[in-house]
Amino acid sequence: MFMLPFLRLLYSEGFQDAYLAVNSAVIQWLEKSVTGRSCVRIAGHSLGGALATLFAVDIKRRGWQIDGVVTFGSPRVGQQAFKSLYQEMNLYHLTVRFTNQTDPVPCFPPSSSGFEHVVEEYALGSTGLPAGSSHSMAGSSKSYCLTLQDAVEGYERGLQYGIASRVVTYLTASKRRIFRTSIGKDSAACTACV
Repeated sequence: MFMLPFLRLLYSEGFQDAYLAVNSAVIQWLEKSVTGRSCVRIAGHSLGGALATLFAVDIKRRGWQIDGVVTFGSPRVGQQAFKSLYQEMNLYHLTVRFTNQTDPVPCFPPSSSGFEHVVEEYALGSTGLPAGSSHSMAGSSKSYCLTLQDAVEGYERGLQYGIASRVVTYLTASKRRIFRTSIGKDSAACTACV
């Protein structure tokens, strides 16, 4: 099976297989839709967040400029070697990783297996027992859209007028071309906004 060089730094074939299933279509769309090597903004939720992280590394290695990477409820993507690569490519300071405090998905694969997140989290929502709705993008008071909105409106300390408000502006900006691909029955999405 074909493997991109940076994917050797992962030891989960699951993320590799998911990325390889969509990367050629996304790269082709990007090359046809964007003139020059414009700055690319990438966002994803759940598996889409993991794929957005991999996509950022891949397209930066191909010469594209990355303007930002935003993930919601992303699982851990790789081991220390992948995290080091992400930092060496200066992607860490362009990346914002949101988690809801009761969302279990960002805790997997377990750190005891050697997996690490590429950047620190911005924790949203209240603490408590894990809830399935805390992993949803919308639909409940524990979903990412509402906990992020609460943070932007100043209900949670540390995010008011900071990174959260910039991310909301980024996510709601008009006149952007958006490519979205759904993967699997849960429709995890990897979105590239140009």
